[in-house]
Amino acid sequence: MSEQENIYGMEIGDLKQEVIAALQRPFVKFYGLDSFQASKEWKAGIKKHYKKDAAARGRPYSDLKKAISYEVSEEVIDYLRPSVNKGSQRALYNAMLNASPRHYNMWLEFFDPKQHQKPSLVGYHISALTNVPMLEGPKGRQYITPRLLPTKPGNVFTLDRYFEVNSSQHKLNEDRRKNAGLPPANHKINQLVGVSPNSTYTDIWSKEGPLIHHGEKNGLQIGSDSLVKKLWFLGDADGEFSPDMECAVSRWNQGLNNFIQDNEVNSSIYLDQAEEVHNYSWVVAIMSLMNFDWFVEEPISTGIQGSKSKKTNVTPYDSYHKVKLTVPKNKGMVVAPKQLKRIEPYGVREHDVAGHPRRYKDEYGVVYKVINIAPHKRGNPKLGRVTKDYVVVKGDKNE
Repeated sequence: MSEQENIYGMEIGDLKQEVIAALQRPFVKFYGLDSFQASKEWKAGIKKHYKKDAAARGRPYSDLKKAISYEVSEEVIDYLRPSVNKGSQRALYNAMLNASPRHYNMWLEFFDPKQHQKPSLVGYHISALTNVPMLEGPKGRQYITPRLLPTKPGNVFTLDRYFEVNSSQHKLNEDRRKNAGLPPANHKINQLVGVSPNSTYTDIWSKEGPLIHHGEKNGLQIGSDSLVKKLWFLGDADGEFSPDMECAVSRWNQGLNNFIQDNEVNSSIYLDQAEEVHNYSWVVAIMSLMNFDWFVEEPISTGIQGSKSKKTNVTPYDSYHKVKLTVPKNKGMVVAPKQLKRIEPYGVREHDVAGHPRRYKDEYGVVYKVINIAPHKRGNPKLGRVTKDYVVVKGDKNE
């Protein structure tokens, strides 16, 4: 089933805009948040907190409106399904290390692979942190209020999961309300999107080594943390991590999202295991796939090559492009990414350059050194800005 045949809900690309709208009034427009207890004072504090400068909160890349989007086709999901559902832990470990985000602020959107008959959309907002919560001080001393440890962008990322509401989410929400002793929901408006109660941040791609300090946890917290991570990465609540994976998942922190008040009642609300299965193994698989050198970028180029002379008396302008990222037929084939032609004779407008590995090869084609290039901006902002979003597809069999 292709995106064009989806007649029962949103089209791919719609979810991001609906989430942006819901973020303006999260406690009204996000489905399921009313299943959790929160005081009026706490809600007011959260709203005030989110209106403050994001940079001061250590989240300068948290504006979803500016996130670079990747719309992942169902053909790519089908291509990855065997490796996610039945892959070895060694493959998962390697994929996790290779899954460094391509941007400091990005959005992944695709149809939920766990739903076969009427899949709804899921989206992950992945953004870099510049301050990391530090729960533990010198000699194991616990801070009453978490301190913030400054770090460079790219060392720690937070990942938030959003979803299109469907019938299974309705049932899950009613189960949560019943478990919390709340009456059935009586929504006054039609809520189209929800946010996962669980959120995560990780330093697995940190160039400075481990930065997350979890602090002490009681037995219940340790058990919950282990269960959620097994579901996220193994899809099996009874699974056991290999030594390598145990070290890797210890660098992922999970807990209630920023909209849910962290108290004993909310922490004890029923966790639906099926909702968490393979959530982040899918994210890891998709991002790892996009970082291989046989994943080809095909930018659309129009116009002719500019002259060498540069004009300075030009009117700045912005433009928007969608770029196709294609998995070639032969995955072993290394294809050099196509470069955008310069169509402006006066210079290059500002644009985002995705983070990527730069591989150096000898005369025999053997890679002898790999350098990771961090996400960055290139070009002159005075000339305007080029914004690119991506559609991730699988190559035609005839290619």
